[in-house]
Amino acid sequence: MSAGHGSRSSLPITTKGMGRHFCSPQKPWNKKKTSTTVPIRAHALKRQKLLDELADLLSPPSPEPGSHICSGTTSPTDHPTEPLEPTEPEEALFMLDVEEVSSGNPTVEETHTTRPTEKSISLCASWKAVIRTMIDPFVKYTTAMLGKPLPVLGSLLSSCTAHCQEQKATNILCLFLDRFTSISVLSCDCSTLPQTLISHGLFPTAPSQPRMAVSVELLSFYRALFERSCDAIYALAAALNTYYNRRGFRVTNQKIGVNCYQGTTVKEPFRRGLSQAVQWYAILQAEVDKQ
Repeated sequence: MSAGHGSRSSLPITTKGMGRHFCSPQKPWNKKKTSTTVPIRAHALKRQKLLDELADLLSPPSPEPGSHICSGTTSPTDHPTEPLEPTEPEEALFMLDVEEVSSGNPTVEETHTTRPTEKSISLCASWKAVIRTMIDPFVKYTTAMLGKPLPVLGSLLSSCTAHCQEQKATNILCLFLDRFTSISVLSCDCSTLPQTLISHGLFPTAPSQPRMAVSVELLSFYRALFERSCDAIYALAAALNTYYNRRGFRVTNQKIGVNCYQGTTVKEPFRRGLSQAVQWYAILQAEVDKQ
């Protein structure tokens, strides 16, 4: 850099070529010469301790007292080495899925397993049977509500078309986007309880005798949100409960029990039901897409 040019703006203006190259001025002091090294306390002791541990690991193990070391060279084929036996019994190295029963020790801990149980298999079969009956009412509802505002449901729902004489009324706690409310749902021979719920835009949280139903629009919103943010169902249940509480909708205890008083707020009232509804609503969507 030419002398006298301490900044880029002080360079002469030129109309030919690239002009003069500007370099940043060197500082009058050198950082390497003026900087001081600050010693770290106990740094040498820590370093020496690590070196000693490394030397112990690299050094060959010392023979145990009482062991005999044979001198001389022997061929590997003369004394074949036998495989070492495990220090623990082989049965203790694996967790058994079956329940151990011992007459001498009655307090045997049960081993939890992730294998499907008879109860879960039966529940899955019930859901699959119910999903097949909900496809047609679900398609009719989504087709009728496409491009239209959501209706406000009344306090009594029915989908009976044959005017059945015997109808069963069931109170269902229905979760919507802005509120939750209890609705009486009628079921009969021509329209089961899940079919009546899905025909009005409600998805049950159980295949038989549900006590809670979730709005199809709420489940569709969570599905679209999950595709972008992958929020867990626990986050949806907690956020929905907080949103309902802020709007003045609270789920309170009606029965009195141990550590449970009438009128107290339930902490997680929607988590288990929402998890079932989200899982099987996705399966219902998949079945509809197949058709």
